[in-house]
Amino acid sequence: MMGLLTITQGTRQLITVLRNGCVVMHTNTVENVWSLFKRSVVGSYYKLSTKHLDAYLDELEWRFNNRDNPYLFRDTLLKLIRSENLPYQSLVH
Repeated sequence: MMGLLTITQGTRQLITVLRNGCVVMHTNTVENVWSLFKRSVVGSYYKLSTKHLDAYLDELEWRFNNRDNPYLFRDTLLKLIRSENLPYQSLVH
């Protein structure tokens, strides 16, 4: 069962999508994702290239999905250790 609940807060309308009585998504979640992306651009990347945009968005997705993980640092290190080397030439071409 899918339902749509609309909530108005002041002059701002928040939309919450319900699935089986559980909150799936609301506009604050979307705003949080874009806020995280903007901070990444300003704080880490400085400049984006369209060539690597998929990689930026993959990292954003991973960071957002793991934002509440208490073992994030450990998991990141393990992923880096297990991954294959990325040759420089594959980045620039």
